[in-house]
Parts: sequence; structure tokens; C-alpha cells
Amino acid sequence: MTICEFYRSQLVLIFNELEPGWSELETYDFGYQWTRQVNSYLETLRIVQLGDTHPFVMYTITLPEDFKQTNIFDMAYQYKSQYELSLLLHHSKLQLSMSKNCSELDESMAGFLFRSRAELFDIIDFSVYG
Repeated sequence: MTICEFYRSQLVLIFNELEPGWSELETYDFGYQWTRQVNSYLETLRIVQLGDTHPFVMYTITLPEDFKQTNIFDMAYQYKSQYELSLLLHHSKLQLSMSKNCSELDESMAGFLFRSRAELFDIIDFSVYG
């Protein structure tokens, strides 16, 4: 079992026990990817393996275009996190992502998922209600 397969098995267990509604994308070429639609946003979780490097895990929230009218860019720029934060702007959507190399994780996959989601929602809440 590879390290990627090990992390995948952890996530499958989490999704089955605690997080229903996630769907695995069978054709993802760089590891594993799951998505889940929640209200007006899309959650994506990936374990990415590129060549012989350590895999990294990435959690992304895709938000509707309305969020471009908030101060979310400033909030994301100022936010301090143990994870790598990225913000992608598309024509009709906005993506916020947290990622970390699996060799540097000091928590379980569930810990990463819950903490990265909470941090992204902090940014979203501060930009909308702050």
C-alpha cells in the first residue's frame, strides 16, 4: 500500500462515518479527488501525487461570483495559517484552497479536513459579516 492509498483509505472511512455526500472522481490523474455540493458552494478534497515527491492534500471551496464583491481578497491576504492558502479567481466563481505536504502533516486526514474548512469559513465569514 502506498502512502497515497493509505491516506485515501483514511478519507473513505471519514466520509463513510462522518461526512456523507462526498463523491470520488474516478478519472483524476494525479492521485485522488472527491467533491461535495453544499448549498451554494462546492467542496473539493484532493490527495495529489506528482512523480516521486511526497503527496500533498488540498481542500478547496468554490464560491459563487457574488463573493467577488466582498473584501475576501484582503481577508485571505491577511489570514495567517499553518497551511498554504491560495485564492483563484475565475470568470464566474472564486476558489479558496488550503493545502499541505503530507510529510509535514501533524494531524489526521480528518483533522486536516475539519481545520482547513474552519479556516476557510473564517475568511468567508470575516469578508461577509466583518
